[in-house]
Amino acid sequence: MKDILGVNLPEPRRWLRRVTHSVLAFLGVSASFATAATIVVNDTSDTLHGQCATTGTGVCSLRDAITFANANPGLDAIHFGFPAGRHVIQPLSPLPEVTDAAFILGETQPGDGSAIVYIELDGSMAGAAADGLRILAGPSAIAGISIYGFSGNAIVLSGSGQSQVFTTLLGVDGNAQLVHRNIGAAVLISGSSKNQIGVPDTLRNVVEGNGDGVRIEGAGADGNVVLGTYIGIDFSSASTINPIGNFGDGISVLSGKGNVIEENSVAASGDNGIRIGPGADGTVLFGNFIGGYFPTSGSGQCGILLDGSVNGQIGGTNGLSASNIVLRSGSDGIRLVNGANGNLLQGNLIGTVEFDAPEGNVGAGISVIDSSNNMIGGQTLGAGNIIRYNSGPGVSVAGNAQHNTISANSIFANSIGIDLNADGVTPNDHCDIDSGPNGLQNFPVLTSAVSGENAITIQGNIDSSPNTTYLVEFFGNLACSTAVQGSSFLGSASVATDGSCLGSFSVTLPLIGVGATAVTATATDPLGNTSEFSACLPVAMQYYAVTPCRAGDTRSDNAFNRQPIPANSFRPFQLRGVCGIPSTAQAVALNLTVTQPTAAGEIHMIPNFNSYNPMSTLSYPTGQTRATNAVLELDQAGRVIAWVTQPTGSVHLIVDVNGYFQ
Repeated sequence: MKDILGVNLPEPRRWLRRVTHSVLAFLGVSASFATAATIVVNDTSDTLHGQCATTGTGVCSLRDAITFANANPGLDAIHFGFPAGRHVIQPLSPLPEVTDAAFILGETQPGDGSAIVYIELDGSMAGAAADGLRILAGPSAIAGISIYGFSGNAIVLSGSGQSQVFTTLLGVDGNAQLVHRNIGAAVLISGSSKNQIGVPDTLRNVVEGNGDGVRIEGAGADGNVVLGTYIGIDFSSASTINPIGNFGDGISVLSGKGNVIEENSVAASGDNGIRIGPGADGTVLFGNFIGGYFPTSGSGQCGILLDGSVNGQIGGTNGLSASNIVLRSGSDGIRLVNGANGNLLQGNLIGTVEFDAPEGNVGAGISVIDSSNNMIGGQTLGAGNIIRYNSGPGVSVAGNAQHNTISANSIFANSIGIDLNADGVTPNDHCDIDSGPNGLQNFPVLTSAVSGENAITIQGNIDSSPNTTYLVEFFGNLACSTAVQGSSFLGSASVATDGSCLGSFSVTLPLIGVGATAVTATATDPLGNTSEFSACLPVAMQYYAVTPCRAGDTRSDNAFNRQPIPANSFRPFQLRGVCGIPSTAQAVALNLTVTQPTAAGEIHMIPNFNSYNPMSTLSYPTGQTRATNAVLELDQAGRVIAWVTQPTGSVHLIVDVNGYFQ
């Protein structure tokens, strides 16, 4: 079984039984500092027994065990020793706070081999505002327990910190099937530092149906880690992964320095997927999957909200291990607001998990409102964000927002590429004397774009502030549209204006595996203000003949198991890298031949799987061979795609190449 990122997952819920023997080593506790005492809980009642509460032996309730561990100096271990099977502990009032370090290990309870959690803590009778387990002293640990039904929080970590929570079910029963909401957060870290919530793979938590999923707040809540936790995702069967969201934010970091949110799956949050609030400065978000493929699995509000937090890092340059994937949010994918300044957003996938997989957010891909000095993308390898298929702009900059740099991103198939002032395309003005978000920086004007064999030459000019040097970035697109955007970063050049506010450029850039039948550009001033995209300009391509070559034949091509194309189906043909067609080719000249059709029909050559507007159509009667010539654009992957429409049966297709354009 794999999750959406292709990472191997254990069978649903089964991983919750796999850590007992390594818990001390995992927490970094040395053998010499093992445990002062081990108390075995063997009574599900909420009775305080005098013997166990004072000696740690005999008939022991969970209340007894915590009471004894608090009075016994040193790290104690609380185990469970009921008859094999599932057991529910139902406190009648709040349990004692853990004031001396302790491990509470539900995984020590014998089971029957089922993939369930055997110890459940049901807070439905614990009273108003009651929390499940409150940890004031570390290093403590909570593992292998299902905690639900509390009117407060399921788990609270405060005090000295350095505690762990893993392999827990929070908000659901031991079968991870029935939701019993904790009214507060599943885990609240309050003014405590260096705690860790979850571990990837075999030590994950499952958090469903609570107020917030994980909330970090209070002075001194620094250096905490939320890692590898499933938030708002239900594993109630082995074959499906369904969203059962939390009512507030999936993860909320309201204060504290240097907290890390990494490799979590966050779905179906009532508010934001991840919220980083004022004072939560220097927060790092790596490798989180926010939203999903289910219609209701996106966040109710933003995927990621940076609300006044500064100097954070959202994503990175190490591929999927650093990228945050943000899909299907009810508002913006990522929003920076209220002085969220100096943040770095790199390598994220916003609205898609790949080029042809639209999973857009309802608002903008990235929205910057009243926030400044942020970097979105960058020319370092892997720094550019992929921002596609969002209902709003790819990047929107509005309000009092200045010096926001938007660099080397792949922005495509949004309502518009970059929108300054949230009002559509902002016209240029001579010498750029207007003001507004990002200074309403003027965009370049492109006048010529000519493709060569391995390069493209782009000419144009910029009209902006006088005697100033601008960074002009160039982008390739597969076609022009009124919603000007920039799909593939081609390169950049420094362009200086003279005293009359004008500067011109002629730039030759390499074309290496990049689609560019049309080009756009942006300009960024020395203070980091990036413009909207320029108007799109089609590229004048040159034709290069090749020795006629058979690039595909469904009668003999092993790639398709020598199978014809079935009626009303699609068949892609890879052409870049075939028959001498280079990786820089944008279009190809072909002979298309249909043969052996079992019914009359048509073959339509379409540009990609998201557009059924044919570039060429070939009709044929039953049983006859027909041919035609065509010039076809290649899709992002260097393919042409055949779409067969006929009532029944199948047809063979032969593709012969004569040359290419670039």
